[in-house]
Amino acid sequence: MSTLLRWCAALLLLYAALRWLLPALLPFLIALTVAVVIEPWVLFCLRRLRFKRKFSAVVFSTLLVGGILGVSAWLLLRLAAEAALWVGQLPAVLARLPEALSGIEAKFHTFLSACPDEVGQLIEEWALRLAEEGPALLGSLSGAVLSWTSGCLSCLPYWLLFAVTTLLAVYYTALSYPDIVRFVKRQIPARWQSYAKGVVGSLRSTLWKWLKAQSLLWLITFCFLLGGFWLMRLPYALLLAAAITFVDALPVLGTGTVLIPWALFHLLLGDLARCLALLALYAVITLTRSLLEPKLVASQVGLPPLAALIAMYVGYSLFGLGGMILLPMLLLFVKQLQDGGFIHLWR
Repeated sequence: MSTLLRWCAALLLLYAALRWLLPALLPFLIALTVAVVIEPWVLFCLRRLRFKRKFSAVVFSTLLVGGILGVSAWLLLRLAAEAALWVGQLPAVLARLPEALSGIEAKFHTFLSACPDEVGQLIEEWALRLAEEGPALLGSLSGAVLSWTSGCLSCLPYWLLFAVTTLLAVYYTALSYPDIVRFVKRQIPARWQSYAKGVVGSLRSTLWKWLKAQSLLWLITFCFLLGGFWLMRLPYALLLAAAITFVDALPVLGTGTVLIPWALFHLLLGDLARCLALLALYAVITLTRSLLEPKLVASQVGLPPLAALIAMYVGYSLFGLGGMILLPMLLLFVKQLQDGGFIHLWR
């Protein structure tokens, strides 16, 4: 009974940490990650080039953060330029829209005439109901879009504070990283330090293996997108593939966020071939990822494929898309602690 209570308490603490503590500490965790990444280069400059720590830490922090921000800004500017070009072509597209809709209507009536009477009548009733409820659906959709936009605008002060806090934390953590490590070591009893070192090593290995698995998935997605866009002879195929892969890498989005509305837009224009090509590309990417993700996660992180699949599904059910990423990482971390002899949860 006491073991069950300890497990329940641990699960409650884990949920509270993921739900409340992690978002609050995220800027400082990002800063600590940056400090860990640049620390070998800072030590190299200290020992080989005799640079001062402050100079080396500031330079490498600026290079890493500036590189990430520069690439992000370049992608956003290119996307903005493409969006401006598309908006410039929008009047011509809208001028073709009535003709495209009439063509879709004619094809729909041709399809209905080829169907059996009962099936055709049922489809026609559905179409009429959709036409009646369409304005209400569009109104609710526009209301949702406006609400989402106002929510994003209201969150701008928070994100500005988050960005400034993260940036300052990166520099402060990089400058005082050895002091932080020594402070943490002083708080740990001597008999536990080897244990803590093993736990930290397991956590670092977990993050690295997860990053390799996800990078392989992102690379596969990028290659499929680039190949599909190249076969469709789309302009700016490389930029489009990179942008959609970036969207796919975000926890709450995916390739369908871009490809499905894009396909529906071409359907409205009457370009059925392009619509089917985009939907087929989305289906291939989704199927490939669903087949490869458990295997890649399992092969890179040392989890059995069934355990990785269960962790992803349970994480998604409990915490959404973020849980789909975090729970397999947590399971891998526990498994590495078990393999290293730090804990003994199963035989």
